Amino acid sequence: MSLTTNSKWDKLLTAQTILFFIAVSFSIGSADTTEEQSGGGWFIIFKILAYGIICYSGIYLLSRSNEAYKEFKKTLGSHFYVFVYLALAIIFLPFAVDIKHSFFKFVVFAYSYFALLMLVAQHSAIYKQDARTMLFKNTLVFFALLILFPIAATILNGPAGFLGAFRAKIGCGIVHPNHLSALYTYGFFFGLFYRYIQAPRQFSKFELRATKMISFVFPLLIVLAFSRGALVAIILAVTISIVILTIKYGIKKLAILQLAGLVAFTGFALLISTGVIPIQSLISSFSRLESGADLYTLTGRTELWEFVLKQIDIQSLITGNGYARMSGGGEFAISHGKLFGAHNTYLMVLASMGIFGLLALLLFLHQCLSRTFLAMKVLPAPAVAYFLIILFVFMFHSVVDSFFGLNLGGVFSILLISFTYPLINIKNEKSITNNL
Repeated sequence: MSLTTNSKWDKLLTAQTILFFIAVSFSIGSADTTEEQSGGGWFIIFKILAYGIICYSGIYLLSRSNEAYKEFKKTLGSHFYVFVYLALAIIFLPFAVDIKHSFFKFVVFAYSYFALLMLVAQHSAIYKQDARTMLFKNTLVFFALLILFPIAATILNGPAGFLGAFRAKIGCGIVHPNHLSALYTYGFFFGLFYRYIQAPRQFSKFELRATKMISFVFPLLIVLAFSRGALVAIILAVTISIVILTIKYGIKKLAILQLAGLVAFTGFALLISTGVIPIQSLISSFSRLESGADLYTLTGRTELWEFVLKQIDIQSLITGNGYARMSGGGEFAISHGKLFGAHNTYLMVLASMGIFGLLALLLFLHQCLSRTFLAMKVLPAPAVAYFLIILFVFMFHSVVDSFFGLNLGGVFSILLISFTYPLINIKNEKSITNNL
């Protein structure tokens, strides 16, 4: 069977991509997106149906064409360590503290992850060598829709009510501000480098307008969401990436990026020195601290980390406490172990899946970094910048928030999609480089 692209499949895949990201990122009824059980029964049904539609469409296409399966199979290598992580979850299930809870959470993760694979499968089957281009284009539509959050928050709470508590209101009760800020962060860099991370072509009016809107509006929304972890992760990720890119590509090709950074830093310093920006009030607001002690505990995070580390014994170090289960008991077992996670991706994985689960995650990140370094030989600086920055943002932000180890989540899904297709398969990269 020959699969050809048509407007019917274009619209269907765009809709499925939006459905997937809504289902994997949001939970109605709770600001905490790490708990699949929250969100009300109707939204759980929505998630089941959304994933089901995507899985059915993917299986349908793969079953109708060997060529489609071959195209999809090419993408599986980049998911190897995620498969290892899933296998470990099954192997260690008998050793879980709460087998029922861990099994349920594992099924939720596996179902949503299979839906992501089937989304990739459909793009590979329909668009073949243009699969990355079309998947990124559909992901751009989802990022553009995120602009609705501050609009909805303003309508629901009124301008005064929203501006008076923007961090608490911006998520509209369906996504935690930290998670939303991470999505805005990924969206910003996705929009900023969009034209460089795929083959050169004629972009549609929607793509041009969406990328401009995202590039200008999302930085403001990142500040409004006011996740300190995201802001610090951005600073560290961009700084390290600029150093790496400067070493590889030299000063000339990065002059605009470096000049923009210098102008931004100088302007910010001038605004502070002249009193235009009240730095003391800004620091006080930024810290969101009720007492000086909170500063040293990172608003309670270090206490939680200490508790988790004390719960790890020889057995849990090897087998973990069970998938998505942070501890065997204690004051944080229910309020944090099942709901919020460890506020640290690496510690969450270590506590729930043991040292082998943590090793699988670290090897996945190492694989992504290695592929990016190899791609430097053929890709232009802006394209490499995107892959470096989003990877470093995930690595640094994961120190203070849990983005993997509970549910699949929108943040980790975007990371997976970005690295699913071989980076060096971006066509005509030399022509892009020559046009910089």
